Amino acid sequence: MRSLSKAAVLFLLVTTPMFGDTARIFVLNNHGTTVDVIDPATNKVVQSIPDIPHSHGITFSSDGHHAYITSETVDTLFDVDTVTGKILRQVTLSPGSANLPAITQDGKKIYVCVNGSRDDSGNMMSAKGGFVDVLDVARFEKITTIPMKGGMHDCYTNPDGKFIIATSLGGQFVSLIDPKTDKLLWIMDFDKGVTTSAFELNPDGSTHRIFSGLADFHGFAVIDFATHKEIDRITLPEPNDFRVTGDLIRRNRQPTHGAGISPDKKTLWFVSRTSNGTFVYSLPDLKVMHFIPAPTNPVHPHPDDSGDPGWICFSPGGKTAYVPNAAVDSVSAIDMKTYKVVATIPVGRQPDHVETVIIRGK
Repeated sequence: MRSLSKAAVLFLLVTTPMFGDTARIFVLNNHGTTVDVIDPATNKVVQSIPDIPHSHGITFSSDGHHAYITSETVDTLFDVDTVTGKILRQVTLSPGSANLPAITQDGKKIYVCVNGSRDDSGNMMSAKGGFVDVLDVARFEKITTIPMKGGMHDCYTNPDGKFIIATSLGGQFVSLIDPKTDKLLWIMDFDKGVTTSAFELNPDGSTHRIFSGLADFHGFAVIDFATHKEIDRITLPEPNDFRVTGDLIRRNRQPTHGAGISPDKKTLWFVSRTSNGTFVYSLPDLKVMHFIPAPTNPVHPHPDDSGDPGWICFSPGGKTAYVPNAAVDSVSAIDMKTYKVVATIPVGRQPDHVETVIIRGK
């Protein structure tokens, strides 16, 4: 029997109907035009979605059949069929580098954090004001824009679905939005820009603590959600002498980038560029348990050889953690029991964001 070509196998993988639930890891290649898709059962790329330049953030419909992906450079949100990889719809966002989107629990609205306006030279003015765009999913159009006092970085739906949390890198704050009214409920100011965050739950499923990375600080802030106050600031251990260079040099001002709580809720994972790896903390006591190194960049001598790890997600059930390495165009698959890298997966140029989706069978 004649064997199938690689292209034919890929076609079958993305066009064969799915009758059971299927897990996938989406990898956004920020310096290219593709989004790669990993099968966590094999740790192989099984799909590559084209024509999305400088993708930054992603969220999914509740059934997993739609991926909503932002582009930094064309100020657009793309609606992508997760099975076929086809772009179904797209909508123009407020100008100024669209970052992380969040979808409401009922799937009716999407919130997109937008960094801010550009000056005449095309440079970002993120400290001077950004936006949160609000979109109607059914019509796939922008219905309102919430102006903010600084450039917005990441939008999240908090774990119980009641609020949208929006963080600002340029404006140095965390804010809370009511999705019923699209009004700001509170703003919590910081002395540093706020980057990626993870959310710890109370027993009733509401938000207890937020763990947020900060610009120019090798560690993270601990925020009490109920009082919206910072209650602790944790410095990550050594090593802390790695850095990136070339077109990634701006990232040195964000020593940590990527935070997540394991599916079993027992550990907090924080990704460090300046340690070139991922730290694992126990919950709720926040004690360091493990450190998993990322690959180094062989093109540059130390200390400029950080592999630039920068985000994290987990496979369903908590078997594997996935961390993209932007400087070396790969994703590390980490066994969550042994804390060892079990696969290094080649992907497109400068992978900056990974996210897990479960595509429900029909």
